[in-house]
Amino acid sequence: MGIASGMFLTGLCIAIAAGPETKPQLVQVQRIWDRAPHNAFTDLIRFRGRWYCSFREGRGHAAGAGAIRVLTSEDGRDWQSAARIEKPKVDLRDPKLSVTPDDRLMIVGGAAFPATRDPVTDHYSFVCFSRDGTNWTPPEKVLESWHWLWRVTWHQGKAYGVAYGWDPKAGRRQRNYRASLWQSSDGRQ
Repeated sequence: MGIASGMFLTGLCIAIAAGPETKPQLVQVQRIWDRAPHNAFTDLIRFRGRWYCSFREGRGHAAGAGAIRVLTSEDGRDWQSAARIEKPKVDLRDPKLSVTPDDRLMIVGGAAFPATRDPVTDHYSFVCFSRDGTNWTPPEKVLESWHWLWRVTWHQGKAYGVAYGWDPKAGRRQRNYRASLWQSSDGRQ
């Protein structure tokens, strides 16, 4: 499975391959959501017999507050909104999905405060959890500021993720980005 996202739509692309020598073939492209001016940064996961797709909705790329939309589908064709996660005056972005060892959905993403970015006074990673894909815990800050945890993978009861960090006081060219590997037993600490 693969995901395609565009400036004004969120789409689902399905590719299949018959074997290691066969190149994947595009089978179908279907628009599944386009109700905000900007819908992008998608992720897709299978959980309890359903598909879940998460993405950022907003007025534009890095244009004010962004919210996280979660869609669900049983068959990958008919999609419904399951949740909208937002935090006042914060731009929530790039939601990535995983399934925790205790069978909950987890979203990890980035947050910029204030959403106006004039200037950004804090940039941090957040997590949310859900047992049903509809009811989510409020976005909760994890890691220290100026560290963006990009994705979480669970292995043998532990969460692992790589975050990139930077010095917000340095100019864009001198930020000295760095990457670090993080581990957690609960996805929060």
